[in-house]
Amino acid sequence: MECAGNKCLEWGDFGCFGHTLQLCIKPVFELASVAKLIEKCRKLVGHFKHSTTVTAEMRNRQKRLGVPEHVLVQDVVTRWNSTQAMLSRLVEQRRTLTYILLDEKVTEKTDATVFLPKDHEWELMNDLSTVLMDLSDVTTYMCSENSVSLNEVYPIVCGLMRRSLKVQDSDGVITGKTKDVISDELNRRYQPYDMKTACSTPVIASLMDTRYKQLTFLSSEQRKKAEEFLEGLIDEMPLKRLTETSGSDTPPPKRQRRPSGIDFLLSKSPDKPESQDELELQSYLLDKSDCNKSPLEWWSDNETKYPQNTAISTIYDEEKAKLRRADYMEANPDRDDIINELPVLNDNHTSLRHTNYYKSPVYMLN
Repeated sequence: MECAGNKCLEWGDFGCFGHTLQLCIKPVFELASVAKLIEKCRKLVGHFKHSTTVTAEMRNRQKRLGVPEHVLVQDVVTRWNSTQAMLSRLVEQRRTLTYILLDEKVTEKTDATVFLPKDHEWELMNDLSTVLMDLSDVTTYMCSENSVSLNEVYPIVCGLMRRSLKVQDSDGVITGKTKDVISDELNRRYQPYDMKTACSTPVIASLMDTRYKQLTFLSSEQRKKAEEFLEGLIDEMPLKRLTETSGSDTPPPKRQRRPSGIDFLLSKSPDKPESQDELELQSYLLDKSDCNKSPLEWWSDNETKYPQNTAISTIYDEEKAKLRRADYMEANPDRDDIINELPVLNDNHTSLRHTNYYKSPVYMLN
């Protein structure tokens, strides 16, 4: 990958979303009250894990109380979402654990004093689990490997900041602090409100995805800038399909761009497009067919519908081909002569860092 990155400088580098999200959440676990609670939860889980007697009693109590017969989860420091899973499971099993810890036939009184959480600790446990739930779902989703994921970075980041991490009046002090810390970290690392972000590769990838092409997660100024930037990319890229089917090696004449750029859907009476590029780009933005398909599948089905804009789908082809080239170049660093002849990856491989395709949590966040 490093070799491919050095040879494909125009793509730049975009860090792993899952790892970046973990860095955003890490400061929360360093808050004194949160760190103290998590440590107590680990001891509680350890107490049940290390005692066969208590474990057997837990199964019996679950059946009698009609509680889900789940085992407790011990978190792993290197996987933050395992901490969320631990908190969630403890909240689920609160009744069972309380009964067992208060039963002097099963638990010694000194152990009950040490391990049994107080009411305010149970409440904080529940609040933290709820706040981290969406982030955990996003991590699982983005780390799957079924489709491209670069196009979903900013829809997810903006959705988290505007909905899941928005401080509510009912939030406690620590819960509100948790949301603020994560939001500040996401804003610092992704800068979703910066105008430069509108021209970034992830935003352009979102614009090329029929599910997010309206860029509702950005401001109107950012949307316009992104559309203008994409128009410029189309002008700069060769019309792959036209040159392949025309039977001639003569490149098409360079089209004149409108000086003021394009105004997609920003007024009730948009200006008439002055080039085929603009006409087809407007048509693409208005197209509502099969909007739930992954971008790779959609462009594969519709590339003939937008021959002037084949450059759009070409960007996804290049994204897939990059990893195949990286694999080859790592094993054959001196064979630059056939790098461009390598086939693209199958659709079930990764996109830059990770890939995904099943029902996106973005729809729940927006």
